[in-house]
Amino acid sequence: PLFQIKFSAFHGNDENYMAYFKAINDYGLTWIHGYASCIMPFASFVAQNGLTFDKPIKAVTASAENLYGYQRSIIEKAFGVQPHALYGLTEAVACIGEDADHDYIVDEDYSAVEFIECGDYSRIVGSNLTNFAFPLLRYDTGDLAITTDRLKNGRRVIERIDGRTGELLSLPDGGKVGALSALFTESATIKEAQIHQLEDYSVEISFVPLSDNYTEDIAEAEKRFRDRTKGMLPVSFKRVDGIERTKRGKLRYVVSDIK
Repeated sequence: PLFQIKFSAFHGNDENYMAYFKAINDYGLTWIHGYASCIMPFASFVAQNGLTFDKPIKAVTASAENLYGYQRSIIEKAFGVQPHALYGLTEAVACIGEDADHDYIVDEDYSAVEFIECGDYSRIVGSNLTNFAFPLLRYDTGDLAITTDRLKNGRRVIERIDGRTGELLSLPDGGKVGALSALFTESATIKEAQIHQLEDYSVEISFVPLSDNYTEDIAEAEKRFRDRTKGMLPVSFKRVDGIERTKRGKLRYVVSDIK
């Protein structure tokens, strides 16, 4: 809580990004932490303008949202370090973070975490160990993970966290599809994107480009989407100037109208 400087997640524009950049230099900050969808546009601004920090950035961590491959590459280009994802909740029932090898490691000392199998995924269920005023026992977070049998220094290793149950796409045959971050993993021209599934199962993908040379990346994203969804879902792409955030400033990568 001490020695922190907080920047607004709701006022992202070039003028404010320059003010953020100057503040980071003035205060000699070396650790950047926040929502991936808030760090990403600032990183794009830094990279596009060729800005360099007076003191090297030592760490970039992203929480509350999945950190996608296309975001990682731009963040690393801007700050000179690989970003690491951290999964946690206000309810303090689970903490899962990437280590130096980018393996997701369960913090076994933080809380008691269970993974309840649910088809191809596991629901993250946790009990907090520190809140004696309002303890939560076997709290279902509504978030999904892909588990492994691996241990690292006695701690469980998770393959990936796929977000909330509502962030999966539905197939007409009753199946569900996640792991959609791969659509833009190798893209260098897409700033941010959002996948929206309508009630008729069709999908519209809105994207904000970094440049006008995005045609090949969109074609590759469409191919990956059709492969991932077995060609069952009609898909279209729409270029937009920006993607609306939630009231808490988050960018929802997948929005589904199917109940």
